[in-house]
Amino acid sequence: MDRALITNYLTELDQHLLETERRIRRQREKVEMAERSGRPSAAGRTLLRAFEQTRDRYLTERARLRALLDGQADQQLPQRDY
Repeated sequence: MDRALITNYLTELDQHLLETERRIRRQREKVEMAERSGRPSAAGRTLLRAFEQTRDRYLTERARLRALLDGQADQQLPQRDY
């Protein structure tokens, strides 16, 4: 297991998570504004769900990488798709 490589993956993943959380907050604001003003919000909600699903995948991968570092998971290196 290459600890440095996994640590680098975690660092990148944390950056992606921060950006995704920012996008989620902003999209929620847009959806709420649309709904308050009576504009359609279905497309905005769809995008919000996509951002949330991406965040959930990142969180799952982060947990897996941390388990790898802690020696609690299979010793296989991650396959990044982010």
